[in-house]
Amino acid sequence: MAKLIYLAAARRSLRSLRIVKSGLPRLQLPAKCGLLLVPLSQKRVVFFVTGVTKEVHMAKIFSAVCTLLLFAAFTPCTTHADPLVITNGFVTITGFVAGPAYSFAGNNFAVIGGAGDQGNSTPQAACFPCPSGAVINVNGQFVGLSLGQGSATFNGVVFPNVAFMGTFIFNGPPLIVPFSQSDVILTSPFTFGGHLVGCPLSCGLNPPVFSVDLVGSGVATLQLRFDGLDQGRPLFSFQSVRYDFEVPEPASILLLSAGLTALGARLRRRS
Repeated sequence: MAKLIYLAAARRSLRSLRIVKSGLPRLQLPAKCGLLLVPLSQKRVVFFVTGVTKEVHMAKIFSAVCTLLLFAAFTPCTTHADPLVITNGFVTITGFVAGPAYSFAGNNFAVIGGAGDQGNSTPQAACFPCPSGAVINVNGQFVGLSLGQGSATFNGVVFPNVAFMGTFIFNGPPLIVPFSQSDVILTSPFTFGGHLVGCPLSCGLNPPVFSVDLVGSGVATLQLRFDGLDQGRPLFSFQSVRYDFEVPEPASILLLSAGLTALGARLRRRS
């Protein structure tokens, strides 16, 4: 069993405590540091508390440590073991270089975000341009900085001005670009699985305040602009794709959850 040093809060009348380890240098602790547990080696060591000390510099160091501990203890962090089901809202990608913009919600949660980097959208990349008869789909994968920033609410707790990290993955069946000499609108069912992490201002500078898995499904609408004919064959370019979430059937939720679990295992093996 690991040995622990228990550093108890001193009474208000004491300005600091000094913990002495036999044969080792003395360590200064502030009087109001609270309780701190420090794992030791497996050697047997005896500790005892001595009287009040006036060494200021070490006390300031431990005061800073206590402040960091309190900040970490009281910073809210929301983590959900089961994936949250998106029941309404949308994700949209517009133009050749834009990332996703989104606003969706479910039971006791809501997320609004966007203004991120370009992700990996199949129709966005494939129709640049694409001819009639081409086989495309509404698949897309958006990772990391492509999720941008925004706000989120979980169980009544609001997280404003957060940077988002994670993964959004959309899948749908194949679509055939029709023969037409005007703009085309195609619709397709889709499934969605993702992981979303939120950090204050920047995930590179601050720890996450929430981390959740997400699943959902619905209907995607793909808009293609007619760009003219190439030897009598119509050409189209990507305009936008919008994923509208709907309330999934219970059986679909189980399938989506299983798919998300498999995806997470595959990503962990890659890393």
